[in-house]
Amino acid sequence: MGPRGETYDLASLLDHTPGGEDAHGVVGDTREAGDEELVTFLQEIRKQDRERAQKVKQLLAHRLSHASS
Repeated sequence: MGPRGETYDLASLLDHTPGGEDAHGVVGDTREAGDEELVTFLQEIRKQDRERAQKVKQLLAHRLSHASS
């Protein structure tokens, strides 16, 4: 797969990363229900999603900056 395919795949992955607002609402609903174990689990997932999105952004930026050289 060439650079264009890799760039597209990274952009697509970033586009499909779960949004923070939806997850935030789910955590709030779960907290209101009093299920702290599930709240903790959902917060861990949100953190992992943010970290994954940040890594994808870094990889994409690196490839885009090298594609123009």
